[in-house]
Amino acid sequence: MDRRLSKAIAFHLRHGDEVALLPGGWARLDDLCRVLRSRPSRAEVAAVVAAGDKPRFELSDDGELIRARYGHSRDVDLGYVPARPPHVLYHGTAATTVAVLLADGIRRQRRRYVHLSQSVETASQVGARHGRPAVLEVAAGRMADDGHRFFHAAAGMWLTDEVPPRYVRATT
Repeated sequence: MDRRLSKAIAFHLRHGDEVALLPGGWARLDDLCRVLRSRPSRAEVAAVVAAGDKPRFELSDDGELIRARYGHSRDVDLGYVPARPPHVLYHGTAATTVAVLLADGIRRQRRRYVHLSQSVETASQVGARHGRPAVLEVAAGRMADDGHRFFHAAAGMWLTDEVPPRYVRATT
C-alpha cells in the first residue's frame, strides 16, 4: 500500500476542506483525485482502499464515491446507526497519558468521536503512534447499559462520544 497516498486521502476526507463531502461523509472520487498532489488514478485509490488491515476507507458500490469510515475532525454525519458494542473495548494511547485518562476519562479531542478497538493488538498499534504504547480497557457493555451510544464504524472499530472515567481501567 502507498502510505503517502493513504495519508493524503485521510487528510482530505477527514480534515481538509478542499473536497466537498456529500451526505454520509461521501466525496466524489474524481474530486478527491483532482486535489491530491500525486494525481492518482481511480485504480491507485481503489488499491489503497482495499489494502491494510483496518478498513479506513470505503468506495460506494458504483465506485463513484469514497469516504473515510472514522477519524473525522470535519463536521460530518456518517449515518451510522447506534449499535450494541462488545462487553469490553480497548483504547490505545501513549503511556504518558494514562494517568490523565484514568482520572478524566477519554475525550474525543479534535475528532468527532472517541475511537475504540475490539482488540488489544490494534489498540497497542494506535498507542505506538504517540510514543510508548499503553492500552486502556473500556467497559463498553456497562456504558451502553447506562445509555451511552456506540457506532460500529468498521471491522473491530467502534465510536462513541466520550468515555467517562468510571468505565476506564488500565490493562495489566
